[in-house]
Amino acid sequence: MKKDPLGMVSVPSFMITGFLCFFCFVLFLCSGTVLGAERLNIVVSILPQKYFVEKIGGDKVQVSVMVEPGANPATYEPRPRQMGMLTSARIYFAIGVPFERVWLPRFENINPSLVIVPTQEGIKLFPISGNQKENGHAGAGGHGILDPHV
Repeated sequence: MKKDPLGMVSVPSFMITGFLCFFCFVLFLCSGTVLGAERLNIVVSILPQKYFVEKIGGDKVQVSVMVEPGANPATYEPRPRQMGMLTSARIYFAIGVPFERVWLPRFENINPSLVIVPTQEGIKLFPISGNQKENGHAGAGGHGILDPHV
């Protein structure tokens, strides 16, 4: 081993880097996520988001939906069971539905480590007008264009 001018043994930098990489790898293995012992708890606002998160995360994620089928995202209020579920969630994928304006700050209060991902950021939203004919849709429900009699 080489000694520096003060008589200290100098360790090559590649050995220090290698040791740090090995140490980080061991810590990562011990965390349980690599071994599949623990799935990442993720919460989404609406059901279609669940599909995408499960397809991307596979068996590494456990996805819960806040607004259940048939519920209105504009007037939705979480159930106590769902609020309890949020305490163990790691990530929340927001989509910009009306209830999130009121509830996302509350979710952060009950789980300060919750990472909220605003998936609607950077997406230009088009206003919905009352006159569907302007948008090329006619008939009941905006689907008249598919009617062969129109």
